[in-house]
Amino acid sequence: MSEDCFHLGIKALLVNPEGKILILQRTIQGNQKSWDLPGGRLQKGEIPEQTLKREVFEETSLENLDSIKFVMMDLTRFRIRQDTASVGLIFSVYQCRANINDQITLSEEHCNYQWLEPKEAAAKLEKTYPTRIVHYLATVQSTELALKEA
Repeated sequence: MSEDCFHLGIKALLVNPEGKILILQRTIQGNQKSWDLPGGRLQKGEIPEQTLKREVFEETSLENLDSIKFVMMDLTRFRIRQDTASVGLIFSVYQCRANINDQITLSEEHCNYQWLEPKEAAAKLEKTYPTRIVHYLATVQSTELALKEA
C-alpha cells in the first residue's frame, strides 16, 4: 500500500469583539461563488502562526493578529493536483483577533466578505468545509468566541 501525502492549510477564525467571524467569498469555476475562512497553505520554513498572519494579511490586509489559539485540525475532502498525482488537504484552524478598525482590502482571489454569527458562518461554509468544523461553528456561541481585550 502506498502512502498518501497531504498539505497543511492554516485557517483563521478571525473573531471581532461581538464574537462574529470573518468569512470571505471567492469566485470559482465560472461564476460560481464559494465562502471560505481566511487562510492558506503552510510554506516551507514557516510555522503555523506565521502562515496564519501572512495569509490573513494577503487576503484582507489585516495585520497585528493576536490572541492566537489553536481550535482543531481536520481532514478535508479536497485533493490538490500536483504533477501526475494529487495530495490531500488538512485544515488546522486557529481562533484569533485583529484590529477590526483597520480597513479590509480583499485580495484579487476574493470578491466579498461578511462578519457573521457562528451559526450563520456554519450555514455558508457547510457545502465546502469539513463537517467537524461546520459543527463546531454551528454549536459554539458568539459569547464563547468573543475575546477580551489583551
